[in-house]
Amino acid sequence: MKAYAHPIEGTDPVEWCHEHKDTKPTEPEKSVTEIVTEPTELEKQRDDLYQYVAGKKGWTSTKPVRSWLVNACKIPEEKIDTDPQGTLKEVMALQGWSD
Repeated sequence: MKAYAHPIEGTDPVEWCHEHKDTKPTEPEKSVTEIVTEPTELEKQRDDLYQYVAGKKGWTSTKPVRSWLVNACKIPEEKIDTDPQGTLKEVMALQGWSD
């Protein structure tokens, strides 16, 4: 419903009185599916980190990577989120990985 409405007393069948909005919307609202944002540079770097680690570990999914970094490598989540490239270098050194 876009405007307020109420039944008119004494009408049979019930009739409705409604107030129209005076202003027209300037732009239709976008649905959640229409809003697309590009990943930030940090998000791209973190995705690259996850892909690299998953590949090195032989995993088909990147889902376990974050947990592995935190629990097995003892890397703080804040570092993973704010410094993915530094995290990559640290993991490579810890694991003896090189490219």
